[in-house]
Amino acid sequence: MGENRQKVKYVHSTLKINLNENTVVEAYTEPVGSEWGFDFTPFDSILEDPDEDFKSFKSPIDVIGFVVKSILAEVKSDSNNSKEENNVTFILEDLQYEYVYIYLYLF
Repeated sequence: MGENRQKVKYVHSTLKINLNENTVVEAYTEPVGSEWGFDFTPFDSILEDPDEDFKSFKSPIDVIGFVVKSILAEVKSDSNNSKEENNVTFILEDLQYEYVYIYLYLF
């Protein structure tokens, strides 16, 4: 998958998939993955061992909950590329009254 920089685009997308001559494409009629494209992670699995350094997520995870609080952090300037970085912290609560902090980095 890569950026679609072609002047003439067949679809309205900024990304494209490159299929080489050795790519095998097959039709598949069985459902794959979750129905809506999300695979929600329960809060308790995130909070199991918060002191363990080895517990890290290799890819983004999906969480769902009620936004209890939103905290806008300070704006940081990067002098190397003259861009400003904002970050926002959300506190989410699930139905079992457990909380997680979600940090969003906005560039």
